[in-house]
Amino acid sequence: MCNFYSFLTDEKGVRYAMGKEIRQKIRNGESDLRADSHASIAVFHGVNEDKCNKYEFNPLTRKLKLDTNNLGFNDSELINIDELIGEVKEAVPELVIKPIIHPFKDVKFDGEITEDIVGLVREWSKVRDSVRDSVCDSVCASVSVSVRDSVCDSVYDSVYDSVYDSVYAYISSFFNIKYQYDYSSAIKLWEMGLVPSFDGDVWRINSYKGVIWTGKI
Repeated sequence: MCNFYSFLTDEKGVRYAMGKEIRQKIRNGESDLRADSHASIAVFHGVNEDKCNKYEFNPLTRKLKLDTNNLGFNDSELINIDELIGEVKEAVPELVIKPIIHPFKDVKFDGEITEDIVGLVREWSKVRDSVRDSVCDSVCASVSVSVRDSVCDSVYDSVYDSVYDSVYAYISSFFNIKYQYDYSSAIKLWEMGLVPSFDGDVWRINSYKGVIWTGKI
């Protein structure tokens, strides 16, 4: 299965991918092509996919994968990653390309739990049950399944041991789109190194030290 961001290169080093306009038409159902299918890319650009190298690129991790080597040589060293990042930004302007933060490994919260922090948990408690479906539906409507899955997989690979619903709130921050609900409270907590959890009775605030606050809100 082809993943976001897919492209082809030919023997002259020319790169072929789906740009913003055709991706929009695909989302609107105006084209039967698939945005990150190597076969669809070849059809759209009128090239022979069997005479091109096939690549997949993850803009969040900056990992470039040579999926199929049809040219007999690896031309990945000729590809400028920063230039490729710029190409992705043009093709999917809704995508926010930034480093993935693990709230317990990349951030060390050593402060006090203030009323402002508890207030963020209180705000999060009002919308947390809606987060997964809302984010998935909104992202798919604005970009595509392949883009959504690429971001979700990248984040989950990096933060798989964090609280499930907060992960989806954090995933929402990678897309500059409008959601039905406001998940900024959970995102702010995440970026502080704090993740709230709820057992049906009491709330807890977790940090790299473990549970550092328990209470009802």
